[in-house]
Amino acid sequence: MRFAAIRRANRLAPLFVDLGPAKFADGLRELQSLPAPLAKVLLPNLERELVGELRRRRAILEYAGTLAPATVAALEEKFSKNLGRRVRFVLQKNSALVGGIRITCGDWRWECSIAATFCKFLAGGSVAS
Repeated sequence: MRFAAIRRANRLAPLFVDLGPAKFADGLRELQSLPAPLAKVLLPNLERELVGELRRRRAILEYAGTLAPATVAALEEKFSKNLGRRVRFVLQKNSALVGGIRITCGDWRWECSIAATFCKFLAGGSVAS
């Protein structure tokens, strides 16, 4: 039963994330009405999967200087298309970047900044594109 509940949680997590708040609440009430042994196994696994799914759909966009809303929208669209899922950016100003941006989504990071280029140069790498 435990493995079946884990598989079920894996399938349910993306569906729950895509629901609106009202349907999400209805779904949680339905899950809470499950028999206690099944709920005891399913709910913790569903929570773990939901947290993972939400992390994969949220990206931290750090920037130095100013960033136009149109640029943020274009980046969100491009990253959502490339990753095959809707990604929302959480914006954080970071003056340590010196110039440019850094995007972190789950365990994946992409950086395009003067600071990153300079660190690469100091480490003996090439800075030519």
